[in-house]
Amino acid sequence: MLQFLVTCSDRAEFFVYYIVSKCNIIDSGFLRMQNPNKYVLQLNATEMMLPKAKVIVATVVNRTLVYDFLEMDFVGLRNSFELSIDKQHVKPGQQIELRMSGRPGAYVGLAAYDKSLLYYNANHDISWEDVMQLFEGFHAIDENEFDMFHSTGLFLRTLDDIKFNEVHDMSARHGLQTSNPITKLTSYRTNFPESWLWKNVTIGGSGTNKMIEAVPDTITSWYLTGFSIDPEYGLGIIKTPIEFTTILPFYIGESLPDSIKRGEVVELQFTLFNNLEREYNADVMLYNVFNQIEFVGRPLEGKVSLFS
Repeated sequence: MLQFLVTCSDRAEFFVYYIVSKCNIIDSGFLRMQNPNKYVLQLNATEMMLPKAKVIVATVVNRTLVYDFLEMDFVGLRNSFELSIDKQHVKPGQQIELRMSGRPGAYVGLAAYDKSLLYYNANHDISWEDVMQLFEGFHAIDENEFDMFHSTGLFLRTLDDIKFNEVHDMSARHGLQTSNPITKLTSYRTNFPESWLWKNVTIGGSGTNKMIEAVPDTITSWYLTGFSIDPEYGLGIIKTPIEFTTILPFYIGESLPDSIKRGEVVELQFTLFNNLEREYNADVMLYNVFNQIEFVGRPLEGKVSLFS
């Protein structure tokens, strides 16, 4: 239940109200003022108001139209869509389970990409903020501070003997317009091996869906995102991309020359990385396959202990 206090500095006999969302009138009414200066307006909140709505109240005082409005922000969209995974840390090549919930029969688009892509451009993906900005843009082309009705998609006309309040008589219905120039996007490349998941599914009749996918055989951090489209309830999108990591407890990084001549003495450098939360002692063995390498100062054996 939504509750509003409507007040007027002058004596008002009535007022009208409109609830507008996405340029549609969700609710409206004509009410008599029990108290000439204030009225408690109670309305039911409905999903048709999601995610943004405006309440407009208006009355006539001394042959002058007086009005005010209030913007309301709601959490969520009509098409509620949730996405989760069963693991935040997986080994390269292992499988993860994707769990989705939303409107039965809704279309779902999924994408997973290497987090390093964000270093080049953070605007290549659709986000919750992008969707909210889209709702802000309804009828923004004619929006200005003096014409609240037209900016919400409504058309207002008064009788000849009813005038606007002077401050609103500066109506710029055909005046300044919001500038939204179209910028051309530059395509740097079209092949993105960093994106390993690019699929669409349909949510089942139960409102849930599961998917098993194998992660790439590489060590990195990934972003998983998804959105849903329903013909009746519209767009749904997760608020924050899911981050998970493909990682090994230990892995070795080598520093080797590009080429080695026969009989040349070279230094082989290896670094052992520990991704666990504490320190460990580890034994690393270098195997001399086919005895093709002679270790300086060590006997010719099949393996050699580097350090422990």
